Amino acid sequence: MLHQHLPELVGHDEHRRVPGSFDDADHDVRLAEGSLALRAAGESPHTVKSHHHQGPRFALGVQWHPEADERSRLIGALVAEARERRLAARPVG
Repeated sequence: MLHQHLPELVGHDEHRRVPGSFDDADHDVRLAEGSLALRAAGESPHTVKSHHHQGPRFALGVQWHPEADERSRLIGALVAEARERRLAARPVG
C-alpha cells in the first residue's frame, strides 16, 4: 500500500524541503532493531537524504511470484494489512 502524500501523515514537509533538489535534504531515520537496514547502515538513527512525498506502508520483497501460487499467504497478508489500515483511517461517526 502506498501512502500518497507523506506530509499529511507526518505533519510536515521535511522529506522534501527544496522541490527538485537534495539541498538541505538531510534528516535522520530510525531503523528497526534487528533489521537488515540497521545491520547494513550500522547505526540508528541514520542520517539520510530524502526527496519524496510518497511512502510505502507495507513492504515485503521476495524473489518469486506469490501471486501465481494459490497456496501462498503473502498476497492475503498484503490485503489484510490494507483492509486494517483502511478501517483504521475511516472517520468515526
